[in-house]
Amino acid sequence: MKKILFFMVLLVAAVGAASAGAETIYLKSGVTATGKIIEKSDSSVMIDIGGANVTYYKDEIDRIEETPAPAAVAQPVAAEPARMAEAPAAQPAAAVPVSKAKHDLIMQFVDVFGTRASMKANFEQMMSSLAPEEAAKLRTAFNVEDIIEQLVPLYDRFFTEADLQSYVNFYGSADGKKLVATIPQIMRGSVEISARYFEAHMPEEFKKGLAEKAAPAQGTN
Repeated sequence: MKKILFFMVLLVAAVGAASAGAETIYLKSGVTATGKIIEKSDSSVMIDIGGANVTYYKDEIDRIEETPAPAAVAQPVAAEPARMAEAPAAQPAAAVPVSKAKHDLIMQFVDVFGTRASMKANFEQMMSSLAPEEAAKLRTAFNVEDIIEQLVPLYDRFFTEADLQSYVNFYGSADGKKLVATIPQIMRGSVEISARYFEAHMPEEFKKGLAEKAAPAQGTN
C-alpha cells in the first residue's frame, strides 16, 4: 500500500513536471516508461521519471528511443505565468461549469506543459512495479484521463482564457519546451545543493541531536 501511495504522489506531482525531450524505454512486458536517462551501464539503465530515479535492467528492456531536447530560438517569447495571488476568489470549482472553449485550452496547456505525458509515464511506472494481478485491478480502478478531467475546474479557477492561450503559445514554442524540460533538473539540483549547504553549516549540536533521534528509529526496523 505504501508503494501505491508513493507512486500516486508522483502521478499527481506530474502536474508541475514535464517529459519534453525525454527518452522512452519499451519493456518486453509491454510497459513503457518516459523520462530522462541519467545513467547507463552494461547491465542497467537509470531513468528520471518526475524526479524519481528508476532503474531498469537490460534483460527486461526491449528498446530505447531517445528524443533530443528542442533547441532554443533566437528571440524569447514574452510570456509569464499569472500571479497566483491575484487570482479571483471563485465559487467552488464543481459548481461552475467550464465552457468548451476554455476546456479545450486547458487540455492544450496540459499537453504542451507535459502534464498528461508525465502523469501517464508515472502511472505506467507504478503498474510495472506491482504484481500483475494488482496492476490489473488498479488499471480498472484508475484512469489518468479521468484524473486530468478532475483538474479542469482547478485550472479554470486560477487562469483566464487569455492566460491559457498565452501559456499554450509560450510552452508550445522552442523556448517553452526547453524551459519545461529543464525545470525538473533545476529542482533536483537545487535540492541537492541546499542539502549540502545545510549539512555544511549546521551546528554540531544539531547534528548530534538529529543522530540521536534517528538511532532509536533505526533500531526498531
